[in-house]
Amino acid sequence: MLTPFRMLYPSAALAADVAAPPFDVVTVAEARRIAEGNPYCFLRVSRAELELTDAAAAESAASIDPAVYRRGADNLQRMIGDGVLRQAKRPQYGVYRLSAGDHRQTGLVGLASLPDYRDGSVLTHERTVPERVADRAALIAAHRSHSGLVLAFADFPTDLLALTDTLAAAPPFAALEADDVLHEVWLVEDEDTVARMAAACDALPAIYIADGHHRSAAAMSAWAERDYQPPDGFPVALFPSDQVTTLSYNRVLTSLGAGDVEQLLQAIAEHYSIGHCPQPAGKTPQYGFDFYTGTRWQRATPISAPPLDDDGVPMHAVSLLRERVLGPVLGVDDERSDPRVEFVGGDVSPSALAARFAVGDIAAAFWMAPTPVPYLRQVADRRGVMPAKSTWFSPKVRDGLFVHSL
Repeated sequence: MLTPFRMLYPSAALAADVAAPPFDVVTVAEARRIAEGNPYCFLRVSRAELELTDAAAAESAASIDPAVYRRGADNLQRMIGDGVLRQAKRPQYGVYRLSAGDHRQTGLVGLASLPDYRDGSVLTHERTVPERVADRAALIAAHRSHSGLVLAFADFPTDLLALTDTLAAAPPFAALEADDVLHEVWLVEDEDTVARMAAACDALPAIYIADGHHRSAAAMSAWAERDYQPPDGFPVALFPSDQVTTLSYNRVLTSLGAGDVEQLLQAIAEHYSIGHCPQPAGKTPQYGFDFYTGTRWQRATPISAPPLDDDGVPMHAVSLLRERVLGPVLGVDDERSDPRVEFVGGDVSPSALAARFAVGDIAAAFWMAPTPVPYLRQVADRRGVMPAKSTWFSPKVRDGLFVHSL
């Protein structure tokens, strides 16, 4: 289910320089700012268009561009040649700990099986966009590597928990702080410990992908369709189910179009009771939301229980928001393709959303309740699909600390 592999990893002294946010949570402009002055930032591999001119980067973002993949592959090889990244002599695991405030989660880095992914033991909960899968599959082929970790969770057996906790009691191989999160990693090189971890991982009933659906789907595409057969897996940071946390995945409207605030309030009032709240504070009702239209935050609590979807699971709050409010008032049928809808991760504060309204940047903001992990598992176990942009796991792992070289 999760096997050791001969990972590429940075030297301890350069881990902080190499480690970078996942490629898909930053824009090209943000990637350029993060990598500025740092030749070994891993975004130069995973988001190599940052090294192109603005016009070329924009053009590359709209299509699969072999020049971008070649630039990233060259940067990866340069980092290997300079000794910034080194390869393990034998298959091994990594231990990855994330600490943010009072929260701490300690997981295992290994290779998730593509046959298990194909056969349904590695479970997903999101649809993927074919163009994005093709982009990452082309990158895998050009780089001959899987260069970003997939974040996943599983029910750890007691012996696996004990092994990871024991290893994490020692000083880490490398540690770095980024965005108020402490990232610590350990290398599991002892052959007996690796064997014991592998045996424990073999007994896992399932692995649930949290972040990285496009990466895993791209790995499957590369494995099935290319003219080579790479090792049958992709790198995963696997954490215990009861340690992962989700934040709100929120929506903002840049315009109400032909609608107005009064129509919006009327549509909400048909299905929700509306009450005042100072601002969202982590207690948003599971199937409701908090919203802001320019004067104050208000809370929308469902009047009745949500209907069941086709998989027999209560409809998610974002689906209800679209069908009951955004659709009738604004004609929003597909949030992902409607230019009036923006998705905002839960690490952006309510005050920041209100500030955007104050400068006329948005017309309304919706603060959704975090998706409970048991709800996500229920959907995944039934082979169901969550609505677009409905789960925001936090904290997130960094790219570049563990790379699977093909």
